[in-house]
Amino acid sequence: MQEGWCPEGATSTEALAAADLAVLGRIKAQFKPDPADERTAAIHLHLFTGLEPSSEDHQYRGGRNRDGAVDIVLSAASGAREIVEVSQSLDHAYENSAHATKAFEERLQREYSGDLSWMIDLERGWEKQRLRDLAPQVAKALNAASAAHVSNDTTLTVGEYIQATVLGLTEPPIVYISSRNAGADNLREPYLDALSEYLASNKTIAGKLSKLTRERDVLAADRCHLYLGMASSGSLGGLLPTSPSYFTWGTFVAPSPLTDLWLHSGVGQLYHWTIEGGWVFHHIK
Repeated sequence: MQEGWCPEGATSTEALAAADLAVLGRIKAQFKPDPADERTAAIHLHLFTGLEPSSEDHQYRGGRNRDGAVDIVLSAASGAREIVEVSQSLDHAYENSAHATKAFEERLQREYSGDLSWMIDLERGWEKQRLRDLAPQVAKALNAASAAHVSNDTTLTVGEYIQATVLGLTEPPIVYISSRNAGADNLREPYLDALSEYLASNKTIAGKLSKLTRERDVLAADRCHLYLGMASSGSLGGLLPTSPSYFTWGTFVAPSPLTDLWLHSGVGQLYHWTIEGGWVFHHIK
């Protein structure tokens, strides 16, 4: 069943048992003000490389406060250095959805004048639209359907990606959103092909790679790492690796100048690719 999987490395428990607690203490103290993604990255990088991470890009964290500095520098006792950029595969349109859907629901309530109550279902793809601007159109469709006395449990398409189902008569009548359809888009190509395409085409990743390229020369770094927290929702949620079997599907092509790629699944695994050895996974507890 596990044939072809990438090999398993040390677990976080095993790596922690071998770690220097004093170094871990320094890491936690230095990265305490950071967002959780950089702090988590710093700890994982230390546990699985043995190198000591330090913050490079903010003076209040003890860094050098240089414009355009990388997120993390890994240092060896020999003086050799490696550089790291940290990011997440977030779909910002989805992450901002709570505010958007609340404003949409409130405006619908104001502009709806029918006597039936409705349940609104937002289908995948709604994140591409300006929901609040669609509220008058949707309210108009609901008003017309209510005036036509449509039957209970009737479901209507009242806008692109927007379905409305009659709940019946209530006092007062309400319109509410029952679903934001948080499911990720399904991948239509092998996982490693999709991951390669994402790394090659995403604008945020392009900025990270550009910084690594520049800073590699500035800091005379031996290796360039990209550490990604993988989101489970939104349009990029299909890239969440939930099993080592994903790394048997397709062909991985790393963009320059990466020598190391880390994917934190958030569901118990950390995947590490190196230019020399390919993929390995670690169980994280």
